[in-house]
Amino acid sequence: MSENKSKKNASTATLVATIIVAVAAIALAIVAVITLNKSSGSTSNTPSSSVDTNFKPTDELVEECQYAAHDLVKNNYEIVRLFVTEGLPHYDEPYGNLPEDGVYTVNSTDYTSLSQIEEFVKSVFVNSEAERILTNIDGNGLSVYKNREVFVDVVDEETGETAETTATGETVSRPHYTTETVLGISADFKPDTSYNKDWSSCSIAVLPISENECRLTIYLGGLDESAESADPDNVLETQMVKIDGTWKLSVFVY
Repeated sequence: MSENKSKKNASTATLVATIIVAVAAIALAIVAVITLNKSSGSTSNTPSSSVDTNFKPTDELVEECQYAAHDLVKNNYEIVRLFVTEGLPHYDEPYGNLPEDGVYTVNSTDYTSLSQIEEFVKSVFVNSEAERILTNIDGNGLSVYKNREVFVDVVDEETGETAETTATGETVSRPHYTTETVLGISADFKPDTSYNKDWSSCSIAVLPISENECRLTIYLGGLDESAESADPDNVLETQMVKIDGTWKLSVFVY
């Protein structure tokens, strides 16, 4: 089975260009959470752990949280791109048909295997959230990326032919095709074209609440002098937790 290259151009979105990380005062973080909850009526993106007002983080912990927050938020945005707003480009099926197995072959040099994507997501999120993103991103059991078995031509690397001649002069046919496992993207995945949040720059308020927990408030587009003036639609709440010496996000936000 041959595949034609998709006419769809791979869109290279601008990654988070400017991330400003600051230490949040407890009062500032509480104001941001209250503003978000009053406007949206939802607490789904708000970490549930309470703030210990007696906990005083060291300068070393604050700096550690700042560095971790920068990298994790940037990677969170990349996963928004991969699983929500764009997905990876793919090859079209012959004659524009839908794939019989429901999976297109990915056409990307950046991501070439399912294990690569799985390892990336698991490096950013705690296990339970990583598993949800990988296997149930839409709440209906959608796995955006899958392994796919495809047929590939078998040719002699030296001659480029599909047959060879033995020492006795006999021509022996090689098998014309073999199967190969490649990265696929589900035909059920549809990029969210209504998504309009701007991640080109953002400010992150970090609030360490213990040695192994840190609240993050992400202000897309940056933050003015007062957190109360921020557009609630551009304020995202998540939390980092430290597991086996590594900081990870507990909630995927977008």
